[in-house]
Amino acid sequence: MANGSSLRIWFQYGVVILVVCSVLVYLLIISTLNQSAGMVPEEPIVYSFQDVVWTRNWTLCNNQYIKTLKSMNYFQKGTIPFSFGNMTIYIYNPQTDFISNETDSKDVYKPWVFNTIHKYIQNDHSIGVIDIGGKSGIYSLPLARLGRKVVVVETIYQQIQHMCASVIEKKLTNQISIVYNALSNNHLDVPLTLQRGESHSGNVKQRKEKSVKQMLVKPNNFSRKHQETVKTATLNDFLSLAEVHAMKKVFIIMNFPSFERRIIEGSYSFFTTKIVIGVYMQWYTHGHAIPNGLLHTFNKLGYEPFYCNTIFNSQSKKKKECL
Repeated sequence: MANGSSLRIWFQYGVVILVVCSVLVYLLIISTLNQSAGMVPEEPIVYSFQDVVWTRNWTLCNNQYIKTLKSMNYFQKGTIPFSFGNMTIYIYNPQTDFISNETDSKDVYKPWVFNTIHKYIQNDHSIGVIDIGGKSGIYSLPLARLGRKVVVVETIYQQIQHMCASVIEKKLTNQISIVYNALSNNHLDVPLTLQRGESHSGNVKQRKEKSVKQMLVKPNNFSRKHQETVKTATLNDFLSLAEVHAMKKVFIIMNFPSFERRIIEGSYSFFTTKIVIGVYMQWYTHGHAIPNGLLHTFNKLGYEPFYCNTIFNSQSKKKKECL
């Protein structure tokens, strides 16, 4: 009787294991078929870091909401030529935003940035990209189009909406994730000031107080200066973000002029934990301040300038971009 009972138990275990294995195989087959058929999520994932934890923003890039904005002619299209072919992205009104104007009138915006980054990482497909200050996806979208996993960090929600419209249309929701935060060396609520003609960027001011009041203006009104409140995160916080954790190696695009030092101050754990193969940044305000400047900080982390290019000269200052 005991042997018969044992056989029945083992038979039951065997049936359960067989059923579980069958379900797993079925799910794997369905997942493979979906990927082969080009099926992707309807909308990109948008995160915000709220004090101690990452939260999902379900409204900012909601597919139906983006469709509604499209129907209201909120977005305009611009076409940019790349080595792999032309790519259409959503831009602002060229009459009110100078990046959109340059994209629309010249069909290009700073091509050397994308070309330099792509050339530097093209032979290693294990490299993911974190695009800090991603604007409307001027660099992230072509990198994702070429198969890179990209996490875009953007402070202005209107920029994120434009980027999401492009991501959805290009079916790049598996390639691009978005973080809606400002980056700094601590966690605060900070004011973001937007100027007329600069829909693409804003000026974040760090103050001693931990919060500021939002000015009562229409949120989509870029016709005059206005201010809104955003939360800061640190680059160290990204270690707990699943998309970044999955990246074997990381390349950072840092387009947050004059705030780079504070971002780096909040990134020591990140740089010592992840394999960061390079950082591309605008060298507008740092010059040759090696003793106490950003170059000294990068040297301490084991990095040195790899490539610098004088973009243009003006009467006031010389603008540079460095890797």
